Amino acid sequence: MNKIHFLIYILLILVMVPSSMSAVKQVTGSFILPNSDPEIETISTYLSDDYDNAENNFVMGDDPVMRIFVKILVNDLNGYEEAQSVRFKVVKMEDNNEEDFRFREYMGAEFKEGSGTSASYTSYFDMINNDEDGDYRIKVQVSDGFGVVTTHKDFRFTKESINDTAVTPTGFVVIDALNFRENSFFRLISSFFANVFG
Repeated sequence: MNKIHFLIYILLILVMVPSSMSAVKQVTGSFILPNSDPEIETISTYLSDDYDNAENNFVMGDDPVMRIFVKILVNDLNGYEEAQSVRFKVVKMEDNNEEDFRFREYMGAEFKEGSGTSASYTSYFDMINNDEDGDYRIKVQVSDGFGVVTTHKDFRFTKESINDTAVTPTGFVVIDALNFRENSFFRLISSFFANVFG
């Protein structure tokens, strides 16, 4: 009986070892890292789409529209392709509170380039001369299909006076009072009145 049990035992081992080896191969062949939430590394703002010289303070001059470019760097340990959605919106800051602004909804940022676990996304928005001076916030939201992360970056927007000189209605002439007496036309009229009524 012992020999028969021994042979059955050997046969079971021979049958079980290849199937257990293939199971190990299947597990290791399809090993998946647990999901890692994406991270927003940086949010930068620029005056041009060459994305050089990041700015935090924007001063609008004579143009009625100022385009502000945004660059967002995202990192995901599962690979940069994991990010499914990178969006942003702009809000106005009042006493450290976020207030709705013209951009009430999130806008999509466009994939620029990626390698390994990092990728960059870009977009832009316009500030106009009707927008109030003050502090604004760019809120960024990134989703990888499993979770959503959000962060923000603040910037300041101000307007310079479009024209430092007085604006006059069409058809009127502004006379510089300081130089009035030096004006040759004034001297001519003064001389005329002096000769006629003098």
